[in-house]
Amino acid sequence: MKKILFIGNSFSVDTGTYMHQIAEAIGEDIYVAVLHIGGCPISKHYHHILNNTQEYEIFINGEKNPSKINATIFDGLNLQDKWDIISFQQWSYLSCDAKSYFPELTLLAEKVQKLKPAQFVINETWSYGKDYYHEKYGEKPLDQAAMTRDVINAYHEASRITGFPLIPVGEYIAKGREAYGDIFNRDGFHLNELGRALAGLVWIHYLFGKKPLQYYPETGHSYDDATPGLSEKDWQNLIKLF
Repeated sequence: MKKILFIGNSFSVDTGTYMHQIAEAIGEDIYVAVLHIGGCPISKHYHHILNNTQEYEIFINGEKNPSKINATIFDGLNLQDKWDIISFQQWSYLSCDAKSYFPELTLLAEKVQKLKPAQFVINETWSYGKDYYHEKYGEKPLDQAAMTRDVINAYHEASRITGFPLIPVGEYIAKGREAYGDIFNRDGFHLNELGRALAGLVWIHYLFGKKPLQYYPETGHSYDDATPGLSEKDWQNLIKLF
């Protein structure tokens, strides 16, 4: 079993939603936990590990509701004796600025390494939908191409500086938009069911080196009870991106 921990925010929840189910569909076993604070930048994660702050929710294996609230980073780290992979990411609003990642990303990773040695990776997030707002990129329509370029460049720079492998979720979201349109967000910046499934496929491809060629589960741990699961056609369209 591969054990993966995200130290992040709502974009980590989006990324981790389908990972467990996709892994099961290809005969692999993983455990995915997300330490979540909405809109939390790397600098605040570092503050929270220094101060043992009880502000996190913990999501496990894509569950809709957190399994634990008022948790600390230490609570998340101690869910398992050993983690195979621990993932970091920046708050989406700052993700376009590589300078905002440092020095806290390096300092946070050093603290975590002393507690739970693991392979560290960076989860690349995505630009906002065209109908959303970002001060730097405008509003309706947002300059999505410019934000995409800056987000990808910033994450690659963070990967280069730290030496941590980059999981290119944001690049696949951009690729999906080029192929099918701006249809991967539910509220302008969070991923919808289609986007969450694509993010999960990117991670499973990274973890197991398998090009996704199969039809995956129709149902998922949706963000609400009214949202239907993905159809076979949805999965087939996503798989074409690989």
